[in-house]
Amino acid sequence: MRKHFLLLALLLMACGTASAQKTHYQGEFQVGYAFGIGDNKIDRLSIHMINGVRFNPYLSTGIGIGIDYYDDHGTSMFSLPLFVNLKGYIPLSKGVSLFASFDLGYSVALKNEEASGKVDYVSYNAKMGMKGLMLTPAIGASFKVAEQNAIHLSVGYDIKTATLDVTALDQKASSTLKCNAIGIKMGFTF
Repeated sequence: MRKHFLLLALLLMACGTASAQKTHYQGEFQVGYAFGIGDNKIDRLSIHMINGVRFNPYLSTGIGIGIDYYDDHGTSMFSLPLFVNLKGYIPLSKGVSLFASFDLGYSVALKNEEASGKVDYVSYNAKMGMKGLMLTPAIGASFKVAEQNAIHLSVGYDIKTATLDVTALDQKASSTLKCNAIGIKMGFTF
């Protein structure tokens, strides 16, 4: 019982010390590339900016915005992701931390891919755009280069959707496609 009480007291002191750290603005600029997997293998290049708050050495959160470029064998699409980012850090030393990151938001299609043609004497028009829910869990490492600056390297699973709208014989049909990917990112925190 005494061990449990001592352990609880140490944990509470650690939490109190962590919350006593100065809360400050934390911005992050990220560049990444993701390799499409599954049925819809669409690779993507991303540039994101996160504006947030670093609460203590263990936790930060922020609002992100960016631009994603999708390349599907000669066709290209752009989207604007808007998301909330949450990061939990595990300091290994004064300059190195491991982290787990989680992005949750929505992607707005900026440039759709359009096609039209004929199949068996039936004309069709198709439009595909990257829009919908986005979810990106990731793990990585942070390397401090100055007091409030660090370089981040991470790997994550990018979950996004695309919409496909087809019109043929004056009928419209719409479907949602999963466009998941495994991605790598490099970021700079300031």
